[in-house]
Amino acid sequence: MLLNESELSTFSLSLSDIHQRDENTFIVIKDNWNYESALRFQEEMVQRVYKNKSLRVFIFCNHPHCLTLGRGLQRRTKADEVLVDFDESLRKEMTIPLYDVKRGGGITFHYPGQLVFYPILSLERHKKKVMDFLNEVLREVKRALESLYQIDKLECENDLLGLWREESKLASIGLCSHKFITYHGLALNLYEDDLMRKVLGTIYPCGLRGETYMSLSQVMKVESDLFYEITQYLISKSSLLGSLEISLD
Repeated sequence: MLLNESELSTFSLSLSDIHQRDENTFIVIKDNWNYESALRFQEEMVQRVYKNKSLRVFIFCNHPHCLTLGRGLQRRTKADEVLVDFDESLRKEMTIPLYDVKRGGGITFHYPGQLVFYPILSLERHKKKVMDFLNEVLREVKRALESLYQIDKLECENDLLGLWREESKLASIGLCSHKFITYHGLALNLYEDDLMRKVLGTIYPCGLRGETYMSLSQVMKVESDLFYEITQYLISKSSLLGSLEISLD
């Protein structure tokens, strides 16, 4: 087992949140997980994967309303010239928690109506480069939405990183590598949320205007639990994880 029950409890987890595929592959599924606990768990897993590079930990979760602020926008193309940095004077006006994190990029957002995917693995062991792996994650999520819901016009080969549908952004991604171990990850917007929409009116997530962001519930008629349906698809179908049959009921 990855951690015993007592160790897991320090991260607000229990044994029922952990699913083991094989000796070195673990899936963590946690709804409405406190962001600080999730971040501490990621950092602990990074250290364990560094010691055992065959170990892989894939986390599917969402968080209570919060903002995370990276180390700054990284402009690489002409498209990035339109991005707007976070105005630090707004920090004291935020009505939801704001966490400073070690990933690259600007400010982004989390709320219970998202699906957040954190892959923790050794890039060295799997012979992957950060940007190649980042794009692989985006493509797998794009494929899942196309297969499950027949959503068209999705694009992830964009100068502005993320999963897009025409001019609107469905998912943001911000992977970090520490000693060639990945953590942080992708946040896919599933449902609309009044509080988060209000917050987005005051900030520029990933340097973009808040109205740039959309959710799956704006694209399609929701008839199922999107969090568990997409999670199950990625676990059982994605080449990132291999095949793992588990029940999420």
